[in-house]
Amino acid sequence: MPFAIQLMDGQRSGEILPLISNSVTIGRSAGEILIEDTEVSGRHCTVQMNSGELIIIDHSSRNGTFLNGRRVDRNRLRAGDTLQIGQSVFRIVEWPETPNFVDPVAIAQEWCRQISESPEMQAHKEMSALVEKEIELCISDVQIRLTLESKDGRIISHLVPSAEVLLGRAGSVPLLAEDEEASRKHARLFIDSEGYIVVEDLGSANGTFFNEERLAGRRRVFSGDKIRLGRTIVKANLSITEFSSAIQF
Repeated sequence: MPFAIQLMDGQRSGEILPLISNSVTIGRSAGEILIEDTEVSGRHCTVQMNSGELIIIDHSSRNGTFLNGRRVDRNRLRAGDTLQIGQSVFRIVEWPETPNFVDPVAIAQEWCRQISESPEMQAHKEMSALVEKEIELCISDVQIRLTLESKDGRIISHLVPSAEVLLGRAGSVPLLAEDEEASRKHARLFIDSEGYIVVEDLGSANGTFFNEERLAGRRRVFSGDKIRLGRTIVKANLSITEFSSAIQF
């Protein structure tokens, strides 16, 4: 049975993050879940699937990782366990495998389409129009947050102030300018019309690698995916402007 992390406090209490990759790192400046909390270390801990077991690994954090109230360095996780990292509390939950999963935005868009084509009450169609407008506004507020790891092990977090960013030695993203194996204009990341992050190689000399496979064309980027340019590893997640000071995904 797959697992997920459920947020138990804050503005996004109850939100569930399925563990769609083998590991999710939590930290203040590096990881898939970023927490703006001075009690949280830059790279605090990782929830990892290892030989069929889910484990928590603390990365020598300053204030510790607590499992069910007990400080741990490395421990097995089970559904129902609670993790405390700084002031944030998470719960491990079972997440049913759904091979035909459709993301919530797609579900809402399909509902709006069906309502707009139905001969029912005008009020329903007005509600559909409001939902579609809200989806457009949410997508327009989304930014890209990058986590970069250099060839010498440095890890930084970088928030892109627009819906598109150039990756390469000529771009504005830190660390990449130092990578001699990266082209000046190596690849680009952008948010498409449906609110997904997309990566595209720009004819780089050494290629762009997506989860260690050379990229051909464009690919959507999800949590846990790794993009390698030269010897620099890039992870990308969506960040909603409204919650920029809270937890980011």
